[in-house]
Amino acid sequence: MSELIVGLLISSALAQPPPDTSGASDSPPNPLDSAVSAAPCSHAALSQLTKAALTAQETTEGQDAACLARIAQWKSGVVTRLDEDVNGDGKADSIILLDARPKTEHSSPCEGTQPGCSLILTVAGQQSSVQAIWQRGSGFGDVNISVIDITKNDGRKEVVVAQRAGWEEDPPHIHDVWVMGAPATTRVKGSTYGRGMLSATGDGFLLMNDMRCVDKNDTVNEEHLEVRFKLKDQTLLPAGTKVVKTVPDGCPG
Repeated sequence: MSELIVGLLISSALAQPPPDTSGASDSPPNPLDSAVSAAPCSHAALSQLTKAALTAQETTEGQDAACLARIAQWKSGVVTRLDEDVNGDGKADSIILLDARPKTEHSSPCEGTQPGCSLILTVAGQQSSVQAIWQRGSGFGDVNISVIDITKNDGRKEVVVAQRAGWEEDPPHIHDVWVMGAPATTRVKGSTYGRGMLSATGDGFLLMNDMRCVDKNDTVNEEHLEVRFKLKDQTLLPAGTKVVKTVPDGCPG
């Protein structure tokens, strides 16, 4: 389905001149627009772009080469899309995640220098890069996006990109949180097995569950934690940690 969507978007871009941005439009942004606007290329280059050229494009000078390379990346990846109002204007905003990670048949990490290991998140036209942990096809390599509402009365919503850490056994959860107007996403993550799940309170706080082992009186207790983050303006700030449960002698070792 994602390949069909991207193919239709490319066909549409080739058949039409660059869009007129002088007037407002109620339709959500086209995912291909994000690829083009990130490194603008001439209409002549776009009009000559064919499906075959996406995989065998000869080098073009300057920004045309960058633009065509970005479009090829959109074609090669998996596009996940949500449509939800995140800025409070009553209209659906386009939320798009491009996953162009290398594919693997094993559980392989995604190194930062590998092509496609930076996921591209575009929300209401604002683009961010998110570092991928696993290659596509790895055992814990799923990447998901969701919309949360940390502060219900501010008219805005936030977007979360969820992954698992690079452990082979029940890795912690890692979340990159997009906040409108922030220059980059904020990463929050659990510190041990299976921990790091998030929940939003609706009154300005983001909560994450975690766990730690505490050695006390020759007993290693397991403490279940609630880690709090406060959304202030466009920034998620640490706001304390609370012990919600103690399991005596509960930690291994």
